[in-house]
Amino acid sequence: MKSYYINCVAVLVIIAVVSVLLILNPPQEEQKEDPATALIMTVIQAETELVKHTEVKATEPVETVRYYDVPLDKDIQDYIIAKSTEHNINPALIFAIIERESNYDCEAVGDGGNSIGLMQINTYWQQDRIERMGIKDLTDPFQNVEIGIDILSELISRYEDISLMLMAYNGGPGYADSMTAAGIYSTEYSEYVIKRMMKFDCDVTS
Repeated sequence: MKSYYINCVAVLVIIAVVSVLLILNPPQEEQKEDPATALIMTVIQAETELVKHTEVKATEPVETVRYYDVPLDKDIQDYIIAKSTEHNINPALIFAIIERESNYDCEAVGDGGNSIGLMQINTYWQQDRIERMGIKDLTDPFQNVEIGIDILSELISRYEDISLMLMAYNGGPGYADSMTAAGIYSTEYSEYVIKRMMKFDCDVTS
């Protein structure tokens, strides 16, 4: 912005000088343009373009992406942040779940071979969703995160409490419902994920 005002002052000074020169040396009919005047006019045009360019640059917004301190490439972090935002989910929640489920290992396998990838998608319980979404490879971090966030989005719409939602993600809705029926509203799993989510939020905003 400072350079913008300096450019404006420079243009005004040049215009004033040209005006004085034209008054002292008025152009004659059929007289060739004074080389000095032509040069000054060229400078004015150049300064004007520079001012326009500086003004546009000054108004362009600068976006800064804050990455999480986790062992995942920026490409997959960008994807997680974008997909989470699309579903109105805190990205820190996704990273916390990934940490607990697979410790960031996209080839992790659990539950006797049924749960696969970053978010440990269960191929037995999620078969219909896998087919509907066209998921081909759950070890692909992008496909794994896509279906994981879709599952979370559905659970969030069902459970208002984040602990219950995490219990349902971990053990299924039936498990979460039976636990709440027994008066249990959080587990070691849900408490861990919430704690890590809060830590990620704190780190990325500090």
